[in-house]
Amino acid sequence: MHHYKGRFRGTGEILGTTAAPRPQPRNEKEPLNPGRGATGSNAANRLPSYFMLRKALCSAGLLVLLAGCEQKQNIKEFALRDATMPNGAIVRVEGLRDPMDMARGAQFRESLPPDRGLLYEYAKVGNYRFWMYHTKISIDTIWLDRSRTVVEIAPNMPPCPSASAQKCPLYGGHEQAMFVLQLAGGMAEKYNIRVGSVLSF
Repeated sequence: MHHYKGRFRGTGEILGTTAAPRPQPRNEKEPLNPGRGATGSNAANRLPSYFMLRKALCSAGLLVLLAGCEQKQNIKEFALRDATMPNGAIVRVEGLRDPMDMARGAQFRESLPPDRGLLYEYAKVGNYRFWMYHTKISIDTIWLDRSRTVVEIAPNMPPCPSASAQKCPLYGGHEQAMFVLQLAGGMAEKYNIRVGSVLSF
């Protein structure tokens, strides 16, 4: 959106920072200039340019919006990286480091493709527990230590139907972990992930 320094006429014209011409004295017999807020032929002549300007601005705004959506999608795709499973399969994982992203996790997602995953990357080793509050899909959750070795697995964690977060059960956190990988329900078994397996990412 452009910021214009100036003022607006009633017909929608934009007056810039340049000085407007000095108005000439009006003959009392002359009709009131309809271009200054009143209706009339002069105002009607100005209306097409006003609507053309609005149309151009709306088109430009739509292009900016579409470009922004495409940029966000490109950024999201750029954030994905490969993780190699024990059976050699490659899963594209979305790295989560920001506390807000980690807190949101898989919440509100309608699906998680079988070749995609969420990788929580913590700043230090700890016991990290998860719940399924506001989560719509079943999730396999895998805890890994600093060396990317699987130390704990919670398969097929079901969505929590309760509207109260306090009534949603907690999963995992029994072992010290540095990373947590979440996959669609059932994918840990398909990828032959077991406690002691080593993943590469």
